[in-house]
Amino acid sequence: MRDHARGYERRIREAAHTPGFGAKILAIIFSIIPRIGRLRALDFKPATPETERMFLASLNATRENYRGLLEEEAAGHLQLADADFDTGKPTRAGEYPLADRTYADLLARLQKEHFKKVTPELRANILSFFDHFDAVRASKNCPVCRKVPLELEEMKAAPAESLTLTGSPPRP
Repeated sequence: MRDHARGYERRIREAAHTPGFGAKILAIIFSIIPRIGRLRALDFKPATPETERMFLASLNATRENYRGLLEEEAAGHLQLADADFDTGKPTRAGEYPLADRTYADLLARLQKEHFKKVTPELRANILSFFDHFDAVRASKNCPVCRKVPLELEEMKAAPAESLTLTGSPPRP
């Protein structure tokens, strides 16, 4: 039985590392095509030593940052910034259509329950996100966003609940 398993593993390794006939044909075609216009993107350029050094430094910094975050989580003290990862600034409506739709969907779901389960922290976060919301512009790409102004007014008028966030959410 072991010989059969070893033979199977050897065949899988060989098949995974051997390009097929179609791949070989494509390699020949792409080596012949001149790299002009849009095809210039296919031209391979190896990284310079400086670029490689920058990449490795970035990778090491990311690994150390991630390790620190894991240690904070294990200790129960993880505090993540509520920021746009691209800019480092707080997220705002109109910057990213998917975020706009997600917040609008959250607002619609909360409105269905008449904002009974909205904590003060969540209320402040939603109001901060939609602080400079342009409903006309957003509704072109986001049908759910059309109702946002009315839902925001209803949320502002709803009585504030005494719910507060305490600690970390329970772990499954």
